[in-house]
Amino acid sequence: MLSKSAYVYLIRSQKTQRFYLGWAIDLQRRLEEHNAGVTQSTRAGRPWEYLFFETYANSEFAKQRERALKHHPRQYAQFKNRALNVFWTAKSGPNRMEGIIPPPGSHDDQAVGHVLRSRRQQRIQSSTRAIVALRPRLRRGQNQVVG
Repeated sequence: MLSKSAYVYLIRSQKTQRFYLGWAIDLQRRLEEHNAGVTQSTRAGRPWEYLFFETYANSEFAKQRERALKHHPRQYAQFKNRALNVFWTAKSGPNRMEGIIPPPGSHDDQAVGHVLRSRRQQRIQSSTRAIVALRPRLRRGQNQVVG
């Protein structure tokens, strides 16, 4: 018996710009279910659009990959970044920087800007914490460094 190929997919709400990760055997049917409100966790974000999917030999491999992505935030972030890069590459024309600049005037500008701002803020916060941790503490009213 031949097993059907299965997919791990990432969709994005056109209404709220939220992401949802899942697996399916029939991608078209699954997206229709999300947009029809069959899935409770995606009902509020309708309509949804596909950003990216990976193909696997059978549903067991797809379930394992989905579980790994949902339980490991770093892997999920890498998956999402790859999905966004592929998405922008597909939407961009020959005169655009592929995978980086969204089409002007699209609602996606705000979502990408938010992601970039939050990453930048995380880098700034972590570097600020490192600087504060390395800075010697002074006793109040004295010029002596506390060890």
